[in-house]
Amino acid sequence: MAKMHELDWLFSIGIIFFLLSIWGIGANDVANSYATSVSSKSLSLVQAGILATITEFVGAIALGQQVTSTIRSGVFKITPFENSPGVLLMANVVAEIGTLLFRA
Repeated sequence: MAKMHELDWLFSIGIIFFLLSIWGIGANDVANSYATSVSSKSLSLVQAGILATITEFVGAIALGQQVTSTIRSGVFKITPFENSPGVLLMANVVAEIGTLLFRA
């Protein structure tokens, strides 16, 4: 079994792809939410950016734990990986790369 500090490089790569993925997902959410308001000139681009920042942050804080709980217990079981944390980490990094590269 690999020691966790030996997998720091993999964790770092996962963090990079995670940040890129959440940036892309957030940009897509904002575009879907505020494009009509900006194009109809109901809001300026700066106003939409400020509102989007506030609403995305509040939504993540208010509902993020429920989403995490659903994924942790309802979508993905970690019991097969309890004795091999390196494989679990690799699976998470690969899933994050797939989310970034192949989101529709």
